[in-house]
Amino acid sequence: MSSHDCRVTGSITLKNGVTMVQVAEAFAPLCACFGRVFAEQEIELEGRTLHFSIDIWGNGGYTSPEMDELSERLGPLVDGNGWFRLLDFDTGDTDAGETPYFVGIDAGAVEAARLRYGIEQMQPWVAPVIGQKQFEGLAATILEMRNR
Repeated sequence: MSSHDCRVTGSITLKNGVTMVQVAEAFAPLCACFGRVFAEQEIELEGRTLHFSIDIWGNGGYTSPEMDELSERLGPLVDGNGWFRLLDFDTGDTDAGETPYFVGIDAGAVEAARLRYGIEQMQPWVAPVIGQKQFEGLAATILEMRNR
């Protein structure tokens, strides 16, 4: 399989007290796998929000063991849940050009992240049709359904 020009990008809220040392440990296997040094990466901790945008040459596509591992390693650091994306700029498959990876302390938190991501993705398409107030009600109903 050929390498693709890719980017790992996201903004995730971390728990209080998480340090850059812990963040570096979470990213270490990813950086090592792609021959990168953590200090060279575009990784910034702004308050409790971790912003990252790391260019790599990878396989891209729908699945990536390296991204799965990063998701698992970030799980204990995240406040609640979140997600990051693998962008593949070289794929011929438009649907595989952006793949989300979900982060959470446990399986329930990962499910909640998936749901929040799905709601965020549908908002620009659905809200203009049904109205913002109705969309907010729909989003609340979807979130409530998860808790049933």
